[in-house]
Amino acid sequence: MSADQEMKPKYKFYLEFPDQWDDVFSYMDNTVTQWCQRRNNTFLKLLDRIIIVGTSVELGVIVPFFFFYLGVDSLAIASAAMMMSLIVVTQIPKRFMWRKRPYMAARAKKLCDGALTSSFPSRAVTCCVVYLYLLSAIIEIVERHEKDPVAPFRLFWTFKFLLFTVWAVCWTSIARVGVGVHYASDCVAGVVQGGLVCYIAETTYYIIVNSCCQGTTLFYADRTLTSHHINWHGLLLATVIGMVVVGALSSDLIQYWKKMHFVLGLLYPVLTGLFLFCCGYHILPRLSLKQVSIPRYILAAALPLLLLAIGRRCLPHSSGRATAVSFLLLHVTGTAFILWHRVYQDFNI
Repeated sequence: MSADQEMKPKYKFYLEFPDQWDDVFSYMDNTVTQWCQRRNNTFLKLLDRIIIVGTSVELGVIVPFFFFYLGVDSLAIASAAMMMSLIVVTQIPKRFMWRKRPYMAARAKKLCDGALTSSFPSRAVTCCVVYLYLLSAIIEIVERHEKDPVAPFRLFWTFKFLLFTVWAVCWTSIARVGVGVHYASDCVAGVVQGGLVCYIAETTYYIIVNSCCQGTTLFYADRTLTSHHINWHGLLLATVIGMVVVGALSSDLIQYWKKMHFVLGLLYPVLTGLFLFCCGYHILPRLSLKQVSIPRYILAAALPLLLLAIGRRCLPHSSGRATAVSFLLLHVTGTAFILWHRVYQDFNI
């Protein structure tokens, strides 16, 4: 097998990045790469490791679980809409558009491990934009929930927040280009992709809030869920649908994403919980928890981290069937933890 063949993906059904596009961006890409790789290698490696952790999809899927477990449903809706949009939008070009990374094409030195997927576009840059957009929404929901609970996406567009976003995106791009795993054009595309994700997520948030929650306050309220609010048949149906979708997308024919089982396994309990436990009764604002003890905050952070670690390291995902089973285990476990806290309040910690 030639070196060129080894650098191509092992799955089927993909398009190669057009040579014409590569020619258009080549001068910018080569110039920026040479400039970034002149910097201190140790600094670039350290910065890249920090960015990989801070912009990982795995970190993002913990956030909706954390908020929904605690009962802060407004933040759970915002973060779930953001993460679902991120997962869907970013993986499509990653899976179906193949572009060799700079080190694969001998256009840069490789200064980090891994990075065997397509270069285009930069998901780290996309996540940087999306996570800062989500952070601005979280801050605004917390500060303004009593005044205007359904319009949380305005803080991002203030001058200071935009300036901070530009600064963060620049350093993220410098790190990813500097270690040889992305081109400058990948980072520009990542910014555009991030804007698309934010637009879709914001639209989804408003649709859910206005149609499901009747536009009322979504922060802490007076009542909790009971078992009578749970659509058990809907939960079973949603679980079966989730298994079928994950199994199909993870099959040998499609091989959509190797992280599918634990990413959706953590996000799916929140999605099913919001739509089946709450929205079906149009009383979501009255079902949020009123107050939460400190140990619950610790559990809310520790549980998804534990499930994430188990999903990444312990559960099989070598085939579509194994991936579906792994997804089922994570989904059922996550849902059980949420129900234990949100429904059965007699178990006080």
